Amino acid sequence: MHIVSGTLKEQPFMKDLGEKGFMWILRFSELTKDFKTSEKCYANYKALIFAKHPDQIAYFQNKLIEGAGVVVNSEKLKVELFYPENGGAVKPTLEMVNAKIENIMQGQTLSAPLNQQGGFGQQP
Repeated sequence: MHIVSGTLKEQPFMKDLGEKGFMWILRFSELTKDFKTSEKCYANYKALIFAKHPDQIAYFQNKLIEGAGVVVNSEKLKVELFYPENGGAVKPTLEMVNAKIENIMQGQTLSAPLNQQGGFGQQP
């Protein structure tokens, strides 16, 4: 199990999947410090989040915005490499496999964690 907290770097991509609900693609980064140099460095992450229940969809539409803090868990991580066309540095991203949102934070206010097993707004 991997649990990562970070800040959404951009407005998440959202897609209507019809009867299957909605999908969001989150791109966020986690700030760390290099233990040798004390320089700030970032780990980039990508997570696909799915929602079907109307309450959960509305919640994500209101809370998943650029700059929001998120806590996401996943079973596994998969490395994706992005090669810029201009020949710049390769940018690795860790894709969170079977990702689930644990919390969404805006400013200093924490939102209520979601019940991932029963679904938001559903009885377990």
